[in-house]
Amino acid sequence: MFGTVATAVAACGGRGNDMMAGSVPVSRGPDLVVGACLDITGSGATVGTAQQRGLQIALDRINQDGVLVGNTTRRVKLLVKDTGSDPGTAVAAAKQMISGNQAVGLIVGGAATTTGAIAPVAEQAGVPLMATGFADDIVLPTLQRRFVFRLGPSASDVAAMLIGHLVTTPAKRVAVLATTDDHGDSGLTAVKTAVESSHAGLSTVATVRIPVGVSDYSAQAHQIVSASPDAVVIWGVAPASGLAARALAQAGYRGRLYFDAGAASEDTLSAANRSSTLGGVLVSPSILGGVTVAVTTPDAVAQQNYFEQYTRLFGAFSGLSIYGADALDVLIGAVSRAASTNHLKIRNGLESIPFDGLAGEYKFQTIQHGGLQTDSLELFQIAQDGWVQLT
Repeated sequence: MFGTVATAVAACGGRGNDMMAGSVPVSRGPDLVVGACLDITGSGATVGTAQQRGLQIALDRINQDGVLVGNTTRRVKLLVKDTGSDPGTAVAAAKQMISGNQAVGLIVGGAATTTGAIAPVAEQAGVPLMATGFADDIVLPTLQRRFVFRLGPSASDVAAMLIGHLVTTPAKRVAVLATTDDHGDSGLTAVKTAVESSHAGLSTVATVRIPVGVSDYSAQAHQIVSASPDAVVIWGVAPASGLAARALAQAGYRGRLYFDAGAASEDTLSAANRSSTLGGVLVSPSILGGVTVAVTTPDAVAQQNYFEQYTRLFGAFSGLSIYGADALDVLIGAVSRAASTNHLKIRNGLESIPFDGLAGEYKFQTIQHGGLQTDSLELFQIAQDGWVQLT
C-alpha cells in the first residue's frame, strides 16, 4: 500500500533528504507536475469530487518527504482542472496540461464519456494516463492504448462475482439496468457472459439503458418491473445507482438488487436512497467496509490511515475516492522506479512490477492495462449501519 513511494522516500533517510544510503548526494529537483482532469461539477461530480479528495490526501502524504527520482528528491505539483463532465472541456484541459505544463502524466476521473475523450489525446502525445473509471474499453485495444491505464476493476470480474452470489439465491429471472455510456456497455456484455457461463438456469429477461445526468428513471424502472425479474443488476456510477434503485422501488419492485463497483459511494447510502438500496449487494475493494481486521501489515496501516483521514475530513467514506489516491501513488511510484521523467520510461515502469494500492494489487502488463487484481475485490451488502462484507 503506497509501497513504491514510501520506499523511495525512506531511502532518503531522516537528514533533510541531503544524503542517500552509501553517502550518495541527493539534491532537490524540480517539481513533478501531474495534471488531473476531474468531473468536479456536472453529471460526474459525485465521482470527480470524491477522487479530488483522495488525490489531495495522497498528495499531502507524498509531499511530506518528497519522492526520490534518481539522485534528486522532488515534490509533486498537482494541477486540477474541472471538466464540468463535458468531453470537449476535458480534451481542452488535457491538451493544455500536456503542452503547457510538461506533466509527467495525467489522471482523469468522472464520467466514462470524459475519460473516453481524453484517452486518445494522451495516447497521441505519448503521456501516461491513469483512468480512475471502470469502463473496459478505455484500455482497449491495448496496442492502441499503450499509455492508458485503468485503475477500476474489470467488468468481467465484477459481473462474475455478482452472478456468483446470485446463483446461491432462488432468483432465476435477471434484468439489467445499465447507463448509456461505455461503462454501461461493459457491464451489459459482462453480465450476459456471466449469466450464460453460470449454467444455473438463469435467464436475462430485460436489459434497459438509463441516461447519464438525469434524475428521472421512472419509465425505465417500469420497463424492468413489467418483465417480472427476481433480481435486477444496476450497472452505473453513483448517483445513477441510487436513482435507479429509488425508481425501481417507486415502480413496485421488491426483488433482489445487485450493484457494480460504481455504486461504492456515500450517495448510495444517503437518506434519500437508503430505504431503496437496503439489502443490495455490490462489489468493491475491502477498504469500503473500514479496517475491521488486526492492522499488522504496512498495507493495512495505510488503508486504516486513509479511511480514518477521509472520514474525519469529509464524513461518510466514499469507496470511489481510493482510485484517485491510487492513481497518483501508482504514477509517482512509476516515476521513482524509472528514475526519470521520460514518458516512455514511466510507461515501462508502470508495466514492470506490481504496485500495492488502497484498492489492492495493481498488476499492469504489456497486454493488459486494466491492472486491479480480482482477489482485491469483495462482496458487500448494504445494511442499516453501512456496508457489511459478505463471507
